[in-house]
Amino acid sequence: MGVSRILGCFFGVCVVFSCGVMPAFAGTPVVAIIIDDLGDHWENGLRAVQLPGPVACAVMPYRPYSERFSVEAYLQNKEVLLHLPMEPKTVRFSTPGLLTHSLSRQEMLSAMYDALHSLPYVDGMNNHMGSLLTSKETHMSWLMQELSLLDALFFIDSRTSADSVAFSMAKKHGVSSTQRDIFLDHVRDKGSIATKLDETVQLAKTQGSALAIGHPYPETLAVLEEVLARLPEYGVQMVTVSSLLALRKNGR
Repeated sequence: MGVSRILGCFFGVCVVFSCGVMPAFAGTPVVAIIIDDLGDHWENGLRAVQLPGPVACAVMPYRPYSERFSVEAYLQNKEVLLHLPMEPKTVRFSTPGLLTHSLSRQEMLSAMYDALHSLPYVDGMNNHMGSLLTSKETHMSWLMQELSLLDALFFIDSRTSADSVAFSMAKKHGVSSTQRDIFLDHVRDKGSIATKLDETVQLAKTQGSALAIGHPYPETLAVLEEVLARLPEYGVQMVTVSSLLALRKNGR
């Protein structure tokens, strides 16, 4: 039976990390983190790109600072994801490069390639919004069939909806893929974000790996700036998204 102890109090919230018997995995549990929605705001976006460790940067296409953040992330040895805009269920609005269910296969893939070519150094992609489009098996099959031809790119299902079939379609078509485990900042409160990061650590210890997604909110950045460099103290190692994918492929 494991023993719990408090390793740190962040922003007035004491985060309890379990210690004791570790799961029987070959190696240290790993955590990967993606920061979404980069491209609109310079100051917070730059803070995100400069976070310690291999935090992946998901950059929206056609935004004021999109290309600059992609370059800066590359120079910081961070993976770059195309944060591909996809149609949500509830909000109806237009955003540059939005993929919708009304597009034909050719139109959708053309929009995807345009967005992909707008950013340098892209390693993979994940969906921005997409609660409607990711539930459409036909459209996700079109996308994953095409990505299967681009061996170097992976796909992360952000799971903005429980109805998403993006991950299952990616697996069906042989695309290197996984899905988000935890959103760090549904609640923009430092204490809540610290607790979600603790949940990410505990999940990694339970299943060997965990993938969390956050956003360039000041509250999220403050917590991550404080905690990320100390993750080894909590019994986990931070890795790139591509490393996490490789570990999960091998059963971690």
